[in-house]
Amino acid sequence: MTNRQVGSSLSSTTPVFTLRFTGAPLNTNSYQAVVAAQNGGTGFVTADFNADNYADFAGFAPGGLLLTLSDGQGGYEPVVSLPAGAGPSYIKAADVDANGAVDLLVGASGQLLLLRNLGSGNGFTTATDLYLNGEGLPQYGEITVDVGDMNADGLPELITLITDAAGNGGKQLVELRNNGNGFNAPTVLLRGQLSGLVIADFNQDNQLDVVVTNTDYPHSLLLLKRNATNTGYATPESSSVGSNSNVLLGLPQVADVNADGRPDVLIEGRIDGVTGIVVALRTTAGFSFQTPIYRGNSLNASLRPIADVDGDGLLDILMSTSNGLLVFRGQSGGSFSQPITFTSIGGGTGLVTGDFNNDGRSDIAGLSRSNGSLTILHYTGAVSNINNAPTLNALVDLTLNEDAPQQNIALSGISNGGDAGQAVTLTAVSSDPSLVPNPTISYFSPTSTGTLRLRPAPNAFGTCTITVTASDGQAQNGTFSRTFQVTVDAVNDQPTLDELPDVVVTQQGTSIVIVPLSGITSGAANENQLLTLTAVVSLASGGISGNPPFVYNSPATTGEYRAYVLALTPGHYATVTLTINDGHSSNNTFSRTFRIYYQPNGSQSNAPTLDPIADITANRALTTQIPVSLAGIDDGDPNQTFPLTVTATSSDPALVALGPVEYTSPNVTGSIPYTVSTTRGGTATISVIVSNSQSQNGSVTRSFRITVPPQVLSTASSLATAAKAIELYPNPAPNGRFWLKSEAAGPADVTIIDLTGRVVWQRQLTSLLQPQQLQLPSATAGIYIMRVRTAMGTTTQRMTVR
Repeated sequence: MTNRQVGSSLSSTTPVFTLRFTGAPLNTNSYQAVVAAQNGGTGFVTADFNADNYADFAGFAPGGLLLTLSDGQGGYEPVVSLPAGAGPSYIKAADVDANGAVDLLVGASGQLLLLRNLGSGNGFTTATDLYLNGEGLPQYGEITVDVGDMNADGLPELITLITDAAGNGGKQLVELRNNGNGFNAPTVLLRGQLSGLVIADFNQDNQLDVVVTNTDYPHSLLLLKRNATNTGYATPESSSVGSNSNVLLGLPQVADVNADGRPDVLIEGRIDGVTGIVVALRTTAGFSFQTPIYRGNSLNASLRPIADVDGDGLLDILMSTSNGLLVFRGQSGGSFSQPITFTSIGGGTGLVTGDFNNDGRSDIAGLSRSNGSLTILHYTGAVSNINNAPTLNALVDLTLNEDAPQQNIALSGISNGGDAGQAVTLTAVSSDPSLVPNPTISYFSPTSTGTLRLRPAPNAFGTCTITVTASDGQAQNGTFSRTFQVTVDAVNDQPTLDELPDVVVTQQGTSIVIVPLSGITSGAANENQLLTLTAVVSLASGGISGNPPFVYNSPATTGEYRAYVLALTPGHYATVTLTINDGHSSNNTFSRTFRIYYQPNGSQSNAPTLDPIADITANRALTTQIPVSLAGIDDGDPNQTFPLTVTATSSDPALVALGPVEYTSPNVTGSIPYTVSTTRGGTATISVIVSNSQSQNGSVTRSFRITVPPQVLSTASSLATAAKAIELYPNPAPNGRFWLKSEAAGPADVTIIDLTGRVVWQRQLTSLLQPQQLQLPSATAGIYIMRVRTAMGTTTQRMTVR
């Protein structure tokens, strides 16, 4: 690259290479300012105009163009003035005639002027007015021109926006085709509310395309792709930025920000209330608009150059603001760091980048719009001992309820500041660990994201500050911290009261029942509330009274409930519900229930009853086993009603796992759901206990066995053997009556399924070695599937009922 010009794969169809430089990383003292010209114009561009292998500058001023040419030794010649129309307001450098010398395109008073470079340092031709169909260029600040060989004939075309007098204030997107001797009259490609354009191979077909910004609602990027024959453009494809509140402003720029080989677009805009630089990542499906890189109120600036100024192979974004020169450093995946301030070059300064002293590092040039001074910031490369502080994106305040579960908070924008070889560690500290203990962080350097986890302390409420610190381990600028507030709103805890046992009255007539109460609390140690107790009695027969019913003083944790039992009929009981109330507006009550029933003095109740339960064999053919039925459940005493509980245990839960017993007292029936192992066979003993909670004759136990057949692998040969071992006749089966026989010893499970998949009949048979006649109940004529499982395997046969 002897001419020191900058190449880009985004505006070329030929293969390119990437040139990266080495040296000290960027830091706040990385640049040394050199004044190149006291009057460099207003807007400016850079290129090697005089072919001496050093970068030059061209800027526009009220009287024309101002050239600041290098002297070939690292310095600059006096400023040279070129006529370029009245009041130029736009300038672009490009080789528009393909002769190897960089020309100048100038927008002035609605005209588009071309100053051809004669090459070899011989200067420029007189400005030529390019014909624009009688229309003019837009106003200053809206002019945009791009150059590219759109039809791949070796001659660059011009793509620009011009006014559209017939379009109600809109613009025309036009192409000026290069004919070798000049440019043809503009061809209109698109009309509308258009504001800017860029050229690149967006669909990666080795042909250049055009992206233009549409500012009509909803704002969007319009892609004009070259057609298959390369004779024109296909119908524009639109990628909308979303709702009408989302907008795209300013002029777009093109760059591969996530290094995936596709050109992306950067433009100022606002998405979901966040204003800043919008990155539109190019995907196979269109453009994906990312959350803007936030500028903040102090960053009163527009999108400026995009270049790899830190030499890490990722593109960075530069801005000139009242705060100084800001750099948003590119990170993996297309994101950008928080801005780093390097040096102050004055507000309202235009920027360009390039290697201005031929040392292999990126320099920065700034042109002051207030006084026209052109300042070059040369990279010094001699301050490697100055460490850049780590980076971490801002964190949002958090509001939680008391006793909230663990919160996972995303951390982003994590980096070591651009210094090579430094690992980042993250720590988090709470200003009040009694409210929120110090959070934990999951993070692995050098990734840019991590996760912070926090959880409020039990029953705590209030506000604290969490400080998250990133450290790169260096003595200088080694840490960077972000803070956010966590507010935990108080939530009333439900009061508590221990369980209450049932009470037995042994004497007929009036008696006093004293029930001790314990475990009385407000629900939390930090809730000092006045607690009150109330009682509700539901009488089956007889009566209970009490005045007062409680002996209790808040905030004691114990007390008594006193009831005067007037009469209770044997065989019936009274239900008493005690409720504790802390007086809060929500979550303020908690209740316990117990029973008072009569048992004659000296009498003894009979044990509960439960019918015997037959042994069963599980059916592997069923996705859900049929629950075991329980019957004959009774409290055992004809004169009283005892509340009953039914529990069941398995001797081998890994083989036979029991679900919760389905039973409600005082019902006489219930059931036990269960599941079986999918890999094992064997037998488990199930024990069922019915209890009435009495000290004597308080329970009865029944046991039975569940046998689980071994798992049989259904290989092709075993299925064939099982099929041969089953005899079904007659088939069709008249009125659903048929005979079944099997050569397999042992039990057989038979399932009949209709064509909708519904099981219509199941039976477990002890053996099919001898033919058995079977009958489908209420069988409807039709076709069914019979599935038989034996020790030889499982087989299915089609059966017809007529």
